[in-house]
Amino acid sequence: METKNCPYCGEEILSAAAKCKHCGEWLEAEAKYKAEQGVKKCPHCGEEILGTAAKCKHCNEWLVKVDEDTEDEEPSSIFFNRILIPLIYAGIGGALFYFGSWKLVIGKKISLADQFISSLFSGKNLSLEDLKLKDLIWEDSGILLRIDEKYYGFAQDARFFDSPIIQWAMLGVSIFAFFYALEVLILGRD
Repeated sequence: METKNCPYCGEEILSAAAKCKHCGEWLEAEAKYKAEQGVKKCPHCGEEILGTAAKCKHCNEWLVKVDEDTEDEEPSSIFFNRILIPLIYAGIGGALFYFGSWKLVIGKKISLADQFISSLFSGKNLSLEDLKLKDLIWEDSGILLRIDEKYYGFAQDARFFDSPIIQWAMLGVSIFAFFYALEVLILGRD
């Protein structure tokens, strides 16, 4: 009868065995897994390994080229990629937000009278039916969302220039820069 070595414990067993009598491991599961993954020979030691393996389990040699820069990243590179780059993006976002003439509105109470007066100055004529607290105020001068009787959002401040298209574009880019900086800081992407 033909024999082979158990892939788990190395003891000699029958070739037709489904389970190793020495270590108790099932051999059919390994055969099925090897068939799914494919089998190849290690170019360094010649032992049989899975086709998807990146490192040989017998000789511990890498089968694919490992980028030397990413294997052992320098602490200065970690500081640069994970801390300095997000700070630069956040600074760019902050500058665009500031020079785009925006201000952040957090928890501001806006009464019905204030909304009515604001509509008069913006040239809108409101009827009595329109006089109610709005959940969303979206005008050329900003966007506000009502949460628990207080408003949150962005409003124009008109510090540097008065061009709504450029100001809205700068707001969009600054929000993108802030979220990208958060993504790089938290997830470590660059």
